[in-house]
Amino acid sequence: NTSATVPQADLHISNASGTSTLMFGRANSWSSTVTSNSSGALAITGGNSNFGVTTTAQDGGYIVNLAGTGNLSIQRNGTTFLFGQQSTGNVGIGTTAPVATNRLEVKGGAIAAGSIGSGTGNAGQVRFYDLGDSGNNFVAFRAPDSIASDVVWSLPAADGTVGQVLSTNGAGSLSWA
Repeated sequence: NTSATVPQADLHISNASGTSTLMFGRANSWSSTVTSNSSGALAITGGNSNFGVTTTAQDGGYIVNLAGTGNLSIQRNGTTFLFGQQSTGNVGIGTTAPVATNRLEVKGGAIAAGSIGSGTGNAGQVRFYDLGDSGNNFVAFRAPDSIASDVVWSLPAADGTVGQVLSTNGAGSLSWA
């Protein structure tokens, strides 16, 4: 405890300036530093990397900041489940090597789109946005408001020929006809 206040925990560091620092390593050769400021931001620095966590005033969530050139990897028990590639800005879920042309790449399962609201016409949808300057226009596939059971369609393996339409066999298999 670096101030005259009563400790609030087993290790309590406080500082009248509003910024507290905890250093690890040998004297005059610190390997890691943890710093907290009066707004609740936490910065961890050491070696060639910097990392910071800040709570947001709006929702109590967390903002993670990385300084430098490292990737962002969120792991649990040594398994990466969310990966951000610094050089491209691409994000991988279930992969640490998202393909360069994929802004978001999901491996190992289905991608689910939940409803976007509670009223009629707000069932889950997949949107594809235009290339325009604003990128505000899209085409979408949307689920019906009510479905009696799950429906999965399997697309044909190749493109059809001129004039053909996509047809179903009534059991989820699509083909060109």
